[in-house]
Amino acid sequence: MGFTPRQPPLIALLTDFGTRDTYVGVMKGVILSIAPQAQIVDLTHEVTPQAVLEGSARLEAALPYFPAGTVYVAVVDPGVGSQREICVVETEVARLVAPDNGLLTLPIRKQRPLKVAKWSASRGGAYVLPRISATFHGRDIFAPLAAHLAQGLPLEAIGPVWKVGESALLPLQLLEVPMPSAFTDTQGRSALELTVLYVDRFGNLITNLDEETLQRWIADRGIEEAHLYVRCGEGEAPLVRTFSDVEVGCLLAYRGSGGRLELAIREGDAAKTLGLRPGSKLYLVARP
Repeated sequence: MGFTPRQPPLIALLTDFGTRDTYVGVMKGVILSIAPQAQIVDLTHEVTPQAVLEGSARLEAALPYFPAGTVYVAVVDPGVGSQREICVVETEVARLVAPDNGLLTLPIRKQRPLKVAKWSASRGGAYVLPRISATFHGRDIFAPLAAHLAQGLPLEAIGPVWKVGESALLPLQLLEVPMPSAFTDTQGRSALELTVLYVDRFGNLITNLDEETLQRWIADRGIEEAHLYVRCGEGEAPLVRTFSDVEVGCLLAYRGSGGRLELAIREGDAAKTLGLRPGSKLYLVARP
């Protein structure tokens, strides 16, 4: 089994371009000029500018909810115009087009790559725009490539291809994503050090703790979930099911819809109130 594009083609876009300018609209225009029947979905264009890890986490969270045959275009590209490469990852159910800067680090944990291609001008020049600017590869390379790939263009047409499994190493740049770290605090309580990956528009803090890791830690330590809370500075947030489980203005920790532990203030902005941002540390603690 291998990737089979949808008919009509389905292309999902994720960028840090915002929607005030014309960048996103122009990318869609290029796609539709090549694949006029394509359906285009905007995942988000509000990734924090140049925040590659945030873009990676947001794309990872979206993958399970799209049909097989989707082509994803992710452009969070602070190295645009440099020597950084452009990659296409093919899984059994998707193709992902992105700069080779670590943006696909988390998505490829969710969907196992079968092939990886690197676009080259010598082989794949026919599948991008004839004039390539130094600052807008989203329009000139990513959008046309995605349109052709969504119509079934083989990866071999755009550049060298690696079949995953033939080599122990993926030919991709990968981010060093912080992992939750287990420790025992000064009071002898089991704890996990967490890292904030990104902040959503509500000010909620999305951490690096996924459900599988949480459940494994709970089982290994014999912890009762009702005893868990998140410590952030002087504040404590109980682990609850949803926002209405605490009073308005109170801190809470909960399993977010994207599969990661999150911290919020009910009807408030946790990031601003607590002065936290991506990279900040939080601590999941088990009361005795």
